[in-house]
Amino acid sequence: MQRCKELGELRESIHALLQSEDNQGEQHLHAGSSVCAAVEACLSHGLKRVSSTETVSLWGLLQWTNMSQLERHHVWKQRQEHVHAKEQSKDWYLDMFKEELQQISSLKVNTSSTIDNQTDDSVNPLTPGLNASIRIVNSLLHVTTPQGRVRAWIRHCCNTHLLSSCLAGIDSVMHPHNQAALSTYFAPGALCCDVDMREIFVGLTSTLDRLQFGFTIDVCI
Repeated sequence: MQRCKELGELRESIHALLQSEDNQGEQHLHAGSSVCAAVEACLSHGLKRVSSTETVSLWGLLQWTNMSQLERHHVWKQRQEHVHAKEQSKDWYLDMFKEELQQISSLKVNTSSTIDNQTDDSVNPLTPGLNASIRIVNSLLHVTTPQGRVRAWIRHCCNTHLLSSCLAGIDSVMHPHNQAALSTYFAPGALCCDVDMREIFVGLTSTLDRLQFGFTIDVCI
């Protein structure tokens, strides 16, 4: 795994925040803001540049992640409804021919096999809180720029103890079948495209989910 200075800076900023936790004054507020800036830097690591001073939109990436999850959730929900309808139909059939089917020894094996094959579809791909956080930030009155929305989103996730969960949700789109889309956002070696660095990133931010924040998000940052 390659070294990433942004992860080191995030680790240091979290350490400083924990050291200032007993101080609820200006020092603690500054430490919290530093952590948010470090999180933003990690998310922005490796974003492709569109000019000498600008990269592609990080807010666009977060919204794309959300939309991708919603699409996968829609497919998952349809599959679950299909499985449920199939199970109801099978239950009706079993009730109708219960005595005869009890004598068929292979029925138990076939049923178990069907359940095993459905295990992978049992997990809802939707990250709790991600869609709501995106909608809330998009509805803010005083935050109108993409960069401002990214910063408001990070602070909102800190306030609601969902930051690491939402960041882990990025894993859902970091798959080979999305490589073409990801290549429009990231250069090779980007943090979000590296499994190991992404795991460390989410692990570090999980500490923040246990802390209390009171960021005001509908302000220009």
